[in-house]
Parts: sequence; structure tokens; C-alpha cells
Amino acid sequence: MHVEVPKPKFSSIREFAGEYLMIVISIGTALALEHAVQSWHHLHLAEEARQRMDVEIQQNTQQILKDLEHNKAEMQALAKLHASLLKDIKAKVPDAQAIAHLTSNSKGNLGFSLNSPTSSHDAWDVAVANQSASWLEPAELQLYSRTYALFRDTAPVTNMSVSMFNGAQMMKTANDLQMGAAKPGEVLYTITSMLGSYAIVINELSRLSKELEAAKAALHRRAP
Repeated sequence: MHVEVPKPKFSSIREFAGEYLMIVISIGTALALEHAVQSWHHLHLAEEARQRMDVEIQQNTQQILKDLEHNKAEMQALAKLHASLLKDIKAKVPDAQAIAHLTSNSKGNLGFSLNSPTSSHDAWDVAVANQSASWLEPAELQLYSRTYALFRDTAPVTNMSVSMFNGAQMMKTANDLQMGAAKPGEVLYTITSMLGSYAIVINELSRLSKELEAAKAALHRRAP
């Protein structure tokens, strides 16, 4: 009976070591490539999230500035009506004449047009949901988080200023003006209340716009 003994694959330890080294290098190269691909993918996700958030922050900021300018213009016009009516009251101008002056100066339009921006946060929500935000640098992520927190913190303040405004009094004043039964003192009270609401929102939006500019500048400095 003839038995053929299998020949060893490697003729020497050196040959085995060389083959083993090639296997190790191949595995290491594959792992390195996989890591590189994953890193590129993560960086790509982070960049997409960054771009979307930058666009959203810019849009929110522009809307805040637009509403701020609108509110300032409305408050300025209302302040002129307040000053004119107060002057007539102090001068003891007859009620009918004082109201006539007010109606003429306001062109019959004594309205309350207070804009309170509603800021979007969809880009931030998506970045958190798909975890692309986690691939940003920690300091950069913190800046984005603080920026979006500014938007969230503003809503309760502006909403509170609107809720503090006496809407029922405003409606009564408007009806009295239409019926010719308005009293200068009551109208002045309503206008004063309107001015107070404008002042609260304008101050808050002014503060927010300044903080947003600082936050955007900080993000720009950290941009890759």
C-alpha cells in the first residue's frame, strides 16, 4: 500500500512569514479603506447637514429682521397718533374734535399689525434624527445647538407680549370709533397698550438679531 505524504505548502519559515505578512497587510488595507470610506461618508453627511442648517438659519434671520423693521414702522406711526391725541387731551380739546383729529391722522385705520416670527428648525431636526449632527466637531455642534435655542427661546416671549395685549379693549375701541362713541381717554389707553406690546417684541427681536449675528460669525470662523 502506497501512501503519499502531502508536501508542506511552505518550504521555510521565512516563506510562511512572508505569506502571513501579505495576509495581514491585505486585511489592514481593507480595514483602512473601509474606515476611509466611512469617514468620507460621515464628513459628507456632516457637510450636507451644515449647509442645510446654514440656509435655514439665514432664512430665519432674514424673517426676523423683516418682522423687526415692520414692527418698528408700525410702532413709529402709532406713537405719532399717541402723541397727537395726548396733546389734544392735555389741551382740553373737545372729545369730538380730538377723535376727529385722530381719525384724520390715522386715515380711519387704527390697527394692530404686530409680526412675531415663527422660525423653522427642520434642518436641525433632520440632522439630529439621522445623526449627521454627531459628525460635526463638538464645538461647532454646540454653536448650532445654541443658535437654534435662540429661536426657541424667543417664541414664548413674543407670544406672551401678544397675549398681554387687551384684544377685547381693542375691539371695543374700534367699534366705538366706527359708531362715533369713542372717548379720547379710552382710545389713548388702547394705543398705550398697543405700544407696550410693540416695544416688548421689538426689544426681543433686536436682542435676538444681535445674538444671531454673533452666532453666525462664530460659525463662519469655524467653517472648514
